[in-house]
Amino acid sequence: MEDRLMGAEFGASCARVCGRCDIIRDNPITEELLKRAQDMIHEDQDYLKDFNAAVNQLRKRQAEFEAEHPGFRDRYSLSRARI
Repeated sequence: MEDRLMGAEFGASCARVCGRCDIIRDNPITEELLKRAQDMIHEDQDYLKDFNAAVNQLRKRQAEFEAEHPGFRDRYSLSRARI
């Protein structure tokens, strides 16, 4: 019985919150801000896509270089540098 009452209270609470969201979303300034936020998210996704492609290209070039120069990594690695 208590579970049903708590569920009903939760449902009523959600309805009030959702009703407020609809009121807020109908505001033209809020719509403009949401649109700008979505545009920024898409810009960030495009940037990250390009950035990840560049990193993958660098890793590929690094692997090719290390294959051509097998002792280079051991000789000049920063983790093995003696200071």
